[in-house]
Amino acid sequence: AAFTAHEHNKALGRRRQAVEEQKRFRRDLKVDANFTKLRILLEKYDKDRSGTLDANELTKLIENYREGSATAGRAHPPPPTEEEIQCIVKTAGKQRKGTIDISEIEFALDLWHSYINNRATIEAAFLKYDTDGNQKLEFDQLKNYLTDLNDGHSPTDSEVHSIWSEAQAEEGVSKIQLTLVT
Repeated sequence: AAFTAHEHNKALGRRRQAVEEQKRFRRDLKVDANFTKLRILLEKYDKDRSGTLDANELTKLIENYREGSATAGRAHPPPPTEEEIQCIVKTAGKQRKGTIDISEIEFALDLWHSYINNRATIEAAFLKYDTDGNQKLEFDQLKNYLTDLNDGHSPTDSEVHSIWSEAQAEEGVSKIQLTLVT
């Protein structure tokens, strides 16, 4: 079933709010040409001095960063789960598998922040479309979700495959991966 007009308007309002928060987040993280802020973050959280952040180090960075980024009147988001961190590392860690280097820290934090700001919408989508409860949207489930997002107009299989590829989905699109493509 498609979203009702009321659900659609609520989702649009949350999306607008998330976009504004994303803009504030990016201004806060503004990176200069020499990666100064990112270099400071890397030095602080790279406990093994490898020049990259592994999953544990990235978790600590996100946990500490989130505590300083809550906005007035909003609770701190919960810390990332192991699955969420693994998805971020896999998605952002293009240079070396299993770690995040300095050029990928901003994307990793941006991905997490975007996910947190859209978590309610993503959770609602998974409640509706993840009919088997495996915490991944499989091809047909993703297609149904995209159809509702597109006011009932079904995307072609080719378009769904393109989104699937962009999300780097293997067995299905996770919640964080859905953040990348919608």
